[in-house]
Amino acid sequence: MKLLIVDDHPLFLSGVEFMLKKYVSDVDVSVALSAEQALQMLEDSVFSLLLLDLNLPNMDGLELLSAMQDRHINLPTLCMSADIEAAVIKNAMDRGASGFVPKTHEPLDMVRAIYRVLAGETYLPPEVDVLASVGDRSSDEQARMLAHSHGITPRQMAVLELVATGMSNKQIANELSLTEYTIKSHVRALFGALDAGSRTACVHRAQQLGLLKSHSQAS
Repeated sequence: MKLLIVDDHPLFLSGVEFMLKKYVSDVDVSVALSAEQALQMLEDSVFSLLLLDLNLPNMDGLELLSAMQDRHINLPTLCMSADIEAAVIKNAMDRGASGFVPKTHEPLDMVRAIYRVLAGETYLPPEVDVLASVGDRSSDEQARMLAHSHGITPRQMAVLELVATGMSNKQIANELSLTEYTIKSHVRALFGALDAGSRTACVHRAQQLGLLKSHSQAS
């Protein structure tokens, strides 16, 4: 896996590079101190993922994202910043970013975000008003991104929606053509992701977060 990190603070760069080599297997890390340098490296080499600080001098991270679009450089990009304003995140996502992780998060949060983005998913921090940050996107895409921000997969969302109708695990298994054991595993994962101890609490929490319509009701 070949990663390019772009940040104008050498000390932060060194810390991220050390963290990646510690927690991410088979990683080859390259670094750039400016957007201009990064753009040249992106045109000359092939990378698996771009880890991009949005607050850069001269050409900032948002401008780099736009320049990548102009040059048809399609690369999974995880943005970083101490600024977690919804408008900033929306701007980055509209310019092609795949995710956003605050610099204040723990190193393992960044590792999880990297793997999620590499898997073709979106990563957004749970504490950010995700719907506000992607307000111009379709309702289906908003729901998908909101679920991803809480670590819920599309399959788990399908299970959650059926749990909300009051179906049993066996009924859900039949509906989705899966084994009952698999459904139980998905339900346990949903309990963990939503910090719930029962099916009713799980559905209620999902409604609070906007993952489910409030009229859904588990029996």
